[in-house]
Amino acid sequence: MTDLWVHGLPSPAVESAERLAALAVSNVVLGEAAASDVAAARQAGLRPWVAVAAFPVQPEEEHLLCRTLSGEPVAWFGSGCPSSPVLRQRLLERVRQLAEWDIEGIFLDGIRFASPFEGIETYFTCSCRRCQAAAADLGFSLVAINASLRRLLPRLRDLSAEELDHLAGTSTAADGLALAVRFSPVTQWLTWRAAAITSVVAQVRAVLKAHAPEKQLAAYLFPPSLAPLVGQDYRGLARHLDLISPMIYRLGDGPACLPAELNGLASFLSQAGGHVRSALASMLGLDDCTEDHVGLAAVSDQCRAARSQAGAHARLVPILWLQDPLLSASVSAILAGAPEGVSFYAGEAAPWQQLAIASAYLRSCHHEL
Repeated sequence: MTDLWVHGLPSPAVESAERLAALAVSNVVLGEAAASDVAAARQAGLRPWVAVAAFPVQPEEEHLLCRTLSGEPVAWFGSGCPSSPVLRQRLLERVRQLAEWDIEGIFLDGIRFASPFEGIETYFTCSCRRCQAAAADLGFSLVAINASLRRLLPRLRDLSAEELDHLAGTSTAADGLALAVRFSPVTQWLTWRAAAITSVVAQVRAVLKAHAPEKQLAAYLFPPSLAPLVGQDYRGLARHLDLISPMIYRLGDGPACLPAELNGLASFLSQAGGHVRSALASMLGLDDCTEDHVGLAAVSDQCRAARSQAGAHARLVPILWLQDPLLSASVSAILAGAPEGVSFYAGEAAPWQQLAIASAYLRSCHHEL
């Protein structure tokens, strides 16, 4: 039985919770919810979770922001530096507070570094002293890595279409080794990012289980093709998470949306022209990718990859856009990855008609089994 999940509980909470229950929704994820929303979900027979932003900052907190390779402060997704002790302590304190709530568990949101969608300068963060110290603790020399990145970026911007074709066609061990050597600073930088984020999630799990052993820890993650770019290592994170929710958004123009992130990557390689998107899509294993959508085959592939990488450590509940015009087909594509549940991003005002379509389709799939 594949559970139906929803992120978001529109107002009024009591009425919305009852409508969700009537549509056979089993779990609802509340964004920084009030206790009354949790009570409304419980009363309707739903299992409530609360989503927590990992590294939020206020406009006046410039000192907590990430730093570009040139040292300029930048914000991304309303977030600051993941290595900031202040931001990490805020996250842990919020987890301690929520451990006392009547919820199933906690979802970590934005548990990552900046993504390609934010632009090349913001993406290649963070170079601050906090990150340098945290990297040293994990065995990395971020000063040396960043120096190499500064030399590499001009070469990246000037990459030609022919060179990109060669990278996309890399298949032999010799080609793979040559590619690793050529871009070793990026490889080291990505490895450091993943180690940093995994260490934060391990801290969060330790705090949650110390205060409420029965509560579960989950996270919204980028789809597997993009996750390594933002410091999310499925295999490493699955050891600390009870549930993984890959954001498999085949549409949309925002962070984690497959076409938007691919567009962001393409913008890094300006000299390669329009050809760059198809080459990058090939490198990332994305099918039928245009500027505003990816095909349904990619949805299945991303879910299967998430299942393979997470293994048996964590349950899998991918989240989709509820407004997808090919909603039933997208659900069918997701089910090919054998998830334990399917979630939908509803936002502030849930499109009830779309949710009814998703619910009816899932129930029809169960009847056919």
